[in-house]
Amino acid sequence: MTDRTDHGHGVRLRPMVHVEDLTASVAFYEQLGARVVHGRRDGDRALIEIGDARVGLLAHPPYPCQGEGAVELGFECSDPLEEVEARLRARGVTIARPTSDEAGGRQLRVVTPDGLLLKIDELDPVLFD
Repeated sequence: MTDRTDHGHGVRLRPMVHVEDLTASVAFYEQLGARVVHGRRDGDRALIEIGDARVGLLAHPPYPCQGEGAVELGFECSDPLEEVEARLRARGVTIARPTSDEAGGRQLRVVTPDGLLLKIDELDPVLFD
């Protein structure tokens, strides 16, 4: 479902919100018309879709020592992360953590000029349950 354009390079915004009660949060967003597309309402994470938007819900507090806040900007990427990482490095973007395996696939972390941590994910539907 990700649109690949010359400008977006197969990248789609996916904010992530840290919540205290995942079941209650999913139920709330379902009242707005959301549906769970990955994960489970009784797990530690869920990816919901509401209209054309996707939002990740994480049932654990943020880790400030890793640059995380209550709301994080994340991106789903359909391009191979190694290519994205190489392209960003060549353009002088600060890499906070190189492409690595994560529970739901693979992730690249970069830092904006203002110091905001961005997470770029290559989700694996088999691993992201």
